[in-house]
Amino acid sequence: MELSKLAATREAQVITLPFADFKGKNGGTFDASAVNHFGIYCNTIGDATVDSVIYFDSIKAVKQ
Repeated sequence: MELSKLAATREAQVITLPFADFKGKNGGTFDASAVNHFGIYCNTIGDATVDSVIYFDSIKAVKQ
């Protein structure tokens, strides 16, 4: 999923990020069974100053 496309709207979004799309650290293989915590990082491109707010609600891992 191209997450930067979400920045074009102010509407609430429900997104699904399948583990199959994840990449392991340093280009390695992702192992979902080894996940014990996660972080969310929001970066800017270049030296641009961004004045915005992002809300995360009901984050969960689900088995499909």
